[in-house]
Amino acid sequence: MEAGLTYPSFADLQLKEAMIKAAAHVHLVADSTKIGRSSFTRLGSLDVVQSLITDDGISDRVAKEFERRGVEVLIAS
Repeated sequence: MEAGLTYPSFADLQLKEAMIKAAAHVHLVADSTKIGRSSFTRLGSLDVVQSLITDDGISDRVAKEFERRGVEVLIAS
């Protein structure tokens, strides 16, 4: 959570940053195995994300922490 959004490459980092800046609503789509892991580059804090779409592998504790930070958690089935 403290690391925020991280990304594995510099290749299209600027494009992703521009997309986040231009968006009215940011959806973070990540399978539950990616949550809690840090990658190569930092894309920003969780403050830019309004919704997390993930699978049912996310723990209740982690889902509640996202919600406490103002991020809507949507579980795909």
